[in-house]
Amino acid sequence: MSHALTRSEAVALSAACLLLPHPAFGAGAEPDAQVPGALTANPRDTGDPIVVKGQRETSIIDGIIAEDELEEADISAYGADTVGDLLDQVASGIDASDDGPVVLINGQLANGMDDIADLPPEALRKIQLLPRDTASRIGQRPERRVVNIQLKPAFRQATLNAEGAFATAGKGTGAGAAAGYTKISGSNRTTITARMRDTDMLLESDRPILPTPAGATPYDLVGNVVALAGSGNEIDPMFSQLAGARVTVAAVPSTNPTLASL
Repeated sequence: MSHALTRSEAVALSAACLLLPHPAFGAGAEPDAQVPGALTANPRDTGDPIVVKGQRETSIIDGIIAEDELEEADISAYGADTVGDLLDQVASGIDASDDGPVVLINGQLANGMDDIADLPPEALRKIQLLPRDTASRIGQRPERRVVNIQLKPAFRQATLNAEGAFATAGKGTGAGAAAGYTKISGSNRTTITARMRDTDMLLESDRPILPTPAGATPYDLVGNVVALAGSGNEIDPMFSQLAGARVTVAAVPSTNPTLASL
């Protein structure tokens, strides 16, 4: 038997349905089974550790104590324009060998003087003079001294040098200029240098020098044989007879001379 609901009954029934408890979405559902051996989500889990193996660049003079050191103030007192000029001044008092001292840069062997010759002295932190037996310990000749140059870890500088020369009597003037840029960042170095020089020629005619007539004084590079004083300005009468003329000056032969060879 059907019964039509009035409007008031329909509203009351709807309110009662809203008050009934409802199960949460997915309630009663079984959780997904975990696959054996699968990784669980852990924000701190970074997986297997990554090991990076490398070789740290070490100094070849580790453990060697310097005999003497030049700090920045000492280096500045030399008044050198470049490291090459500075080392020339330092080497003159510490190394008497023909090749000069062995130069290290931050404990590593330098690739010759050209590697650092154009660096400004302001780029140096210190210069170390190492003991006399250091050269043999690093594979160099034992009579050479070893100098270790420590560079500043960070440095940048642009330089411009100019010079001029002139003679007090005029002529022979000269001028030169050099521009450079240096940047040091850790073990990386960048050095750019440009030089220019111009010199006017100084001729004999620019000075009050009397030219020597050609053939007037036949001097030889090896030496000359000349007549003794009081001999009539003649080396030897027989020599003059062989030459067919009176000989007062003769060049020394390159081999063992005889009268005929003269």
